[in-house]
Amino acid sequence: MSQSYQHLIGEIPFLASLPPDKALALLESWETLRLEPGRVFLREGDAGTELYIVLTGEVEIVKALGTEQERLLATRSTGAVIGEMSLLNPEEVRSASARTRTAAEILVLTKEDFEGLLARYPRLSLNLLRSLSNRLRRADETTIRDLRRINRQLEEAYAELKAAQQQLIEQEVIAHDLRRAAEIQQQMLPRTLPQLPGVEHAALMIPARQIGGDFYDVISLEGERLAFVVGDVAGKGISAALYMALVCTLVRAAARTQATPEDVVRTVNRELDAREMDGMFVTMLYCELDLATGRLVYVRAGHDSPLILDRAGAVLTPPQARGIALGLMPAPPLDAQSITLTPGSTVMITTDGVTEAMNESDSLFGRPNVQALALAHHALSPAALCQAVVQEVKSHQGAMPQSDDITIFALRIT
Repeated sequence: MSQSYQHLIGEIPFLASLPPDKALALLESWETLRLEPGRVFLREGDAGTELYIVLTGEVEIVKALGTEQERLLATRSTGAVIGEMSLLNPEEVRSASARTRTAAEILVLTKEDFEGLLARYPRLSLNLLRSLSNRLRRADETTIRDLRRINRQLEEAYAELKAAQQQLIEQEVIAHDLRRAAEIQQQMLPRTLPQLPGVEHAALMIPARQIGGDFYDVISLEGERLAFVVGDVAGKGISAALYMALVCTLVRAAARTQATPEDVVRTVNRELDAREMDGMFVTMLYCELDLATGRLVYVRAGHDSPLILDRAGAVLTPPQARGIALGLMPAPPLDAQSITLTPGSTVMITTDGVTEAMNESDSLFGRPNVQALALAHHALSPAALCQAVVQEVKSHQGAMPQSDDITIFALRIT
């Protein structure tokens, strides 16, 4: 193994989820820049076509480089990833400049390298979100510390105001990165749902914050089968988004390798339980539909049951057993049910952002309202049904802010 990069593998969080031999092979395959102090290698306003990983030395992140408003935002060292956000969005330009503070060695990844890497190793997306979470935490801690110092040392008002100005600029960059993080999360959800004969489906997700913990997916399987899943991670914000990214990856992998829907859900739970992620958990409803026979098998893990209606609008109610959320225990009880759907049948799944939406009178929207809406609008297309539910939830909330992520999935047998 190479002596030049082997000792650096553990210091690059972006590659932390890769086996050491694969990470080493990647490091050795990318171009390395050896730069003298004071070298500007990334300029604010330029289009983003590469990202950089700092191997050795220190790099300054600078706003308004070369002007009277020039500000040093941060100093990055070994393991730092620079320039990833504008690379993810081709229409976005660099939000700051990067300049070597000392002599430095820097790896260069082209857009093609980066997209190929994420395609081969989806968990690297989770590493990017974790990096953004760490940046936000550090920025918050610095802001609080500086504000306390301003209150204690009024005689240093000028210096503290200058520091506050720098913090505002840093927050501007963090807010920019958070918007990009929301775009990354949206990219993890299916942009288009697989279209198969005999079935129509649609989904809507509205996060309570810029990024959230709800998710959905639709997966085309062998043997004329269609899998679809809706989940709700406990909590909101970046921690829930990170956990959501992990669960999405695990579900996709298990759906293509496990024999039954219950095997899929238990495989996901084993992976989550093995990670011991400090009380994080997810409710989930995983379904597999045989398109040839109309047989629907679903497994409920702490999630609301699906709402199923026949062509005439009658509610079909399979029996319900106990089902516990995933990530809390090694072998939770699960509610596994099956039902045969006929042409015209509709299946609708929601998260608790729908049923627990609250108005100014502290009244919940509730499951009965969801069922009443489905009955009233069951003849609509799945997309129109999802929109109708969202409109009614928003109307119920009135002036009350949205307190939880809202996700709706609807499917119809044609």
